[in-house]
Amino acid sequence: MTTTEQKEIVRTIRKISVKKLFGVFDHEIPMNLQERITIIHGPNGFGKTVLLRFVNAIFHGKYGVLRRIPYDTFRIDFDDGAFLRIKQTREQTKDGTSQTELIFEASEKNLPKVTYTLSAHSYPTDLRLLETIEHRVPHLDRVGPDAWRDMRTMELLDADEVIEVYVDQLPPSVSGRAGIPDWLDRLTKSVSVRFIEAQRLILPTSYPPRPHRTTSTHAVAQYASELAHLIQNKLGEYGSLSQSLDRTFPTRLMKEGTFTSGLSERDLSVKLKSLEEKRARLTDAGLLDKEEAGAFGVSQIFAKVDDRTRGVLSVYVQDVEEKLSVFDDMLAKIEFLKNVINERFLYKSVRITRDNGYTFVARDGTPLRPADLSSGEQHQLILLHELLFKASANTLILVDEPELSLHIAWQERFLRDLQEIVRLSHIHALLATHSPQIISDRWDLTVELKGPTL
Repeated sequence: MTTTEQKEIVRTIRKISVKKLFGVFDHEIPMNLQERITIIHGPNGFGKTVLLRFVNAIFHGKYGVLRRIPYDTFRIDFDDGAFLRIKQTREQTKDGTSQTELIFEASEKNLPKVTYTLSAHSYPTDLRLLETIEHRVPHLDRVGPDAWRDMRTMELLDADEVIEVYVDQLPPSVSGRAGIPDWLDRLTKSVSVRFIEAQRLILPTSYPPRPHRTTSTHAVAQYASELAHLIQNKLGEYGSLSQSLDRTFPTRLMKEGTFTSGLSERDLSVKLKSLEEKRARLTDAGLLDKEEAGAFGVSQIFAKVDDRTRGVLSVYVQDVEEKLSVFDDMLAKIEFLKNVINERFLYKSVRITRDNGYTFVARDGTPLRPADLSSGEQHQLILLHELLFKASANTLILVDEPELSLHIAWQERFLRDLQEIVRLSHIHALLATHSPQIISDRWDLTVELKGPTL
């Protein structure tokens, strides 16, 4: 297997397991690869969120996360027989503190087993390193001589904790991780992972100069801007394809056989009506502007159709179908999202525009700001947006407590919605929940985290 071939491997996680988490728990989570949805549940403190954080940390190189919480081994098994195992060892230093070493071991098909040791670090708690971290972590605010607040979790951290938690966000030359081997980098890039954390209403922003530092923004407002950008990109793709087809239209029209091998009059009528309906859907979804009335005039077109006209219309229809197919994936996702939101939100509705992404209006048409939505409404929209628009095909989406702020009735519908999203986006989902309403009647998708027998 060549290096190029190895880099192009795309894997799926088959099983996740941990030994002696917190010194107590042994968990094994077989992933449901057929339905692409796996749900873990169990009492508080058994490690549901920790398992999601570990998986996210491994595939994003955030190895500091793997140092903080005690465990013996953490293992990922892949669908092609490969595995990655991480062993954690802790040593007490003379000053009473502990240093953690991580030993990575992996095996891939037709390749020898490999290991790598990420040695324990004793990071210097100096002002320069802390200032570097502050500048690279926009949601971290200094609130005292030896105190920083994580504005996402509101957790207070001292200098040592700041360095341990955020050192992975520094350049390798600063963090001491410059020696990560190619095989580990390749293996962790073979799976795309995205983590939707429990705190999802507020997002960190880019770091502006002090003292006018803004540490966060409402996620709904940010996602509205992102959706507008996605639509603009799709319109650019549509425009480029349209120009290409229009440029070659005369040549293709004059090809021999065009006027004798066109669609039948009946098939043309069906296709033109179908295109009218699709354009109406695209307009309603905010992907196209409204066409002028009578754009096709189907009834007039077929008043008198000769072979030459039928041949021209056949090429035209084929071109329009190809142009509009650019929007198929996004149209399906936007229509699904709008249907869910407008069904669930009481006295409010969502509209999609190319300039603003999401816009919200009250029943009487009064515009609403994202902040005017309830926390439950914001959570619902954010979950849908993350699942539909923030992940490519085959991405593993980790969702922590999807039930947060959702009405019981919304929780009961969440799994049904997720199944449709999995179909639309071709993703995998691993959920951590306390809610039986989220699980509904699908206990076959669940894995219960249990403790040792007392």
